Amino acid sequence: MTKKYLKDHKFSTDEEPCLNNEAGEKDPSENNVFLREKKRDEIFEIQDSVYNEPWLENDVKHSTIFTTWVENKKTQYSISTSLLFTFIAALLSGPFAIIGAIFSGRGTIFSIAYVIVFAPVIEELLKTFGMVYLLEKKPYHIRYVWQIILGAMIGGLFFAIIENLIYTNFYLINLDADMFEKVSAFRWKYCTLLHVFATFIASLGLVNIWKRMYIENKFAELKDGYKYFIIAMIIHGSYNLFALVADKFFF
Repeated sequence: MTKKYLKDHKFSTDEEPCLNNEAGEKDPSENNVFLREKKRDEIFEIQDSVYNEPWLENDVKHSTIFTTWVENKKTQYSISTSLLFTFIAALLSGPFAIIGAIFSGRGTIFSIAYVIVFAPVIEELLKTFGMVYLLEKKPYHIRYVWQIILGAMIGGLFFAIIENLIYTNFYLINLDADMFEKVSAFRWKYCTLLHVFATFIASLGLVNIWKRMYIENKFAELKDGYKYFIIAMIIHGSYNLFALVADKFFF
């Protein structure tokens, strides 16, 4: 077809569906419209609002759109319900984080790097998964600073319990009775303390994210808490390095 034909026929008003007995050709992109619309939620609607246009940043409606939405949502849930959501989110963080521990290996240069570098990064991020989810998707369930800290620490504690059970029932079963008792006691005391403490440090980053949300009237941005996560990862990685050295020379 020539360009002239397309211009005269396809772009003609005669192609308008309302002027034809049959609908015009369907635009291929329309197949995905329903799927895109179905995924839209309240948060997306607010972020996509015209009040979030940069040139309205000094407008009163723009400056309160996030906090107004959060306060309105809070009225729909009791404090006890929000605390229950927090507890459930905290417990779910443990199983998510344990995946990182399961994939840690031994005996190779890469596995050593994994234990010192990659495992701490993965675990510290996943141990706070539940609280991050609440901050990003359901911030109206977060009412207090202590709620964030306690929720994150519960996730860290639950992770430590699962990890210790895995070690004592699988990885340590070939040790003699005396060594098994010593290593198990060490893990339950010090490894548990490490995970809870590291998660506490990371939770301070979550608190900073939460505060910035209200100060700047915006949804959660992880960049506002990354410094605390890095500190938690360094502490975790340093402990793992110490454990590897101790295992090599003292056990």
